[in-house]
Parts: sequence; structure tokens; C-alpha cells
Amino acid sequence: MFICPDCKGKVENLKCKSCGFYPQNINGILDFRTKDFRGMSIPSEIPDYVKMEDIGMDFRTKNFYIPLVKKLFGGGWNKRWNKNIKILDIGCGTGRVVKVLREAGYEAYGIDLGLDSSPLFWEGESRNYLFLANALSLPFEDDFFDFIISFGVMEHIGEGKNEQERLRERRLYLGEILRVLRVGGVASI
Repeated sequence: MFICPDCKGKVENLKCKSCGFYPQNINGILDFRTKDFRGMSIPSEIPDYVKMEDIGMDFRTKNFYIPLVKKLFGGGWNKRWNKNIKILDIGCGTGRVVKVLREAGYEAYGIDLGLDSSPLFWEGESRNYLFLANALSLPFEDDFFDFIISFGVMEHIGEGKNEQERLRERRLYLGEILRVLRVGGVASI
């Protein structure tokens, strides 16, 4: 399931066979962030704007993402993907969208740098499907996901950098999405 965020080598038993990288365990959450983001602080309380955002995420997930997934993978030409599709939320924040998708029966995962993460991100079962990671170097194997959500992320990629570097990072981001998306899969960016 996992690959190394640094060298893209295969991760077995939570250790990269190529370079020796192993994800740190932070409060039970595996940290796959790239070198430049490791060690960054993670908030201990939920900021008010995140609480309000979670309300909107519930609505968006139940009224947009779930109907979209059902339409794309639940019938017609694509009946074979009706069950067990894998969904990734890149920039999942508190993990709220992932939680609602899992409650609806989907195999959903989320990654975030952890900068706005809340205690919800760190609680209970979420440790099995939420990960600290960089969208420019996703820790998942090629062709792993059927559907990828990345809402409100693109505009932050390369923020504060010159135009050439910002475009380079955005190409990396889009390339990583295409790498982990299965042929015939869909990305909602």
C-alpha cells in the first residue's frame, strides 16, 4: 500500500527497502511527510474556522461527493466498481470528509500536512486511515485509488514561491494524483 515519500521505494513493515526511511508514529498517526515538513508543529485545539468548515464538509460530502461517487462507480458501464472503491482525500484537514465517506461504506483515506489538524484527526480508528503526508509526494502505491478528492489545495501549492517554482510544484502535485489514480478513475480538484 505504501511507498517512501523521499525515494519512492517500496515500504514493507513500515520501512523503505531502498533508503531506510520509516514513518514516525505521532500520537498513533503515521507521519509520511517529506523531509522539508517533518517536525512541524501540529495544533492541539480545533480553531474556530475549522469547526465551521467541518459543518460545510458534512454537507458537501453527503450532497455532492457521495452522489457523485454513486453516479460514477455505482452502475451503468461501471458496475464492477460498485463496491470496495478506494477514495483519497488530499488535504483532508480534520478528516471529516473521510469519516463521512467511511460511515457511508466507502474505503476512504486522507492525508494532510497536519497544520490545521484537530484532535478528531488523532482519535480512535482514524489512525488506520488518516496520515500526515505531503501532496507533492504521496506515500501510496501507483494505481491505488479509484476516486481522489482534493478540494481547496491547488491554490496553496507553491504559495509564496516564484512563478517558476510554483508551477513546478503544481505539476508535481498533479503528477502525484495521476500516479496513484487507477486507469478509469476520477479526480475532483
